[in-house]
Amino acid sequence: MKVVKFLGFGLIFVLMFFGLFNIVTETMALKIENRKINATLKDASEKNVYFKNKIEYLEKPENILKEAKSELPYKDSNEKVIIIVKPVSTSSKP
Repeated sequence: MKVVKFLGFGLIFVLMFFGLFNIVTETMALKIENRKINATLKDASEKNVYFKNKIEYLEKPENILKEAKSELPYKDSNEKVIIIVKPVSTSSKP
């Protein structure tokens, strides 16, 4: 009778141990996933702030013109554009 009780408690203990092990393993996996999601969220939040600021900047017509001139070959009809090219050194000094 004592052996049956001992085996019963042993079986309960083993089952509880495996259950606890599964809970700990699942918790660790969820923490890792949570860190990844938080990193993605932080990145998305930073991009959101950047784009909000960019939209706010481009809402002004003079800033759209500045942006077009800096990114595209755009100029007004009354403007002259001077392109400065850095000279390339052709000397072959060791």
